[in-house]
Amino acid sequence: FRRVLFRSGGTINTAASTTLTYSGILAGSGTFTKEGTGTLALGAVNNAGGTGFSGSVTVNSGKVTATELDLASTKTLTIASGATVAVTESSSTVTSLISGSMAGNGTFQFNGGASGTGGILELSNAFTASGLTLSLTGGTLKLSGSGTFGFGTIDITGNTTIDFSGSTGSTLSSTSLRIATGVSVSVINF
Repeated sequence: FRRVLFRSGGTINTAASTTLTYSGILAGSGTFTKEGTGTLALGAVNNAGGTGFSGSVTVNSGKVTATELDLASTKTLTIASGATVAVTESSSTVTSLISGSMAGNGTFQFNGGASGTGGILELSNAFTASGLTLSLTGGTLKLSGSGTFGFGTIDITGNTTIDFSGSTGSTLSSTSLRIATGVSVSVINF
């Protein structure tokens, strides 16, 4: 199937030790829920923000992977405890965007490749997700808008740039900040 429409809500359940790959389009204004301990792999064609998806995304278990993530019109991305959303974005010409809030007690992992020249994760709407872990394994984290972007833990395991160029008085905060030995973190446009 090429298009999944979430009018009031819908669920994709992936069984344990399986991967379901979907490279179509998400659309609608309902809530998209991911259940099951398996993996849902979203292809680069999946461009939720550009196709009119304006609902919320809830990952209750397992893992969601994406080669780019465009949640430009999404209200909330919630990641439950034990669940993971992992985005790999190695091209500096494409930005993964989350413009809604983030919530939950799970892990959001971003692998942008080389710091400063690799992929970009842009967060454009302030939120406080005191139980959420942000794992950065490289690339650039760009904050835009204003306010506090709050996480429970920020775990940096690869060379990373934190860019405040699109923000007006933004703050990045966490209860716990862990930077792996030998890793370089650059803060620019602060």
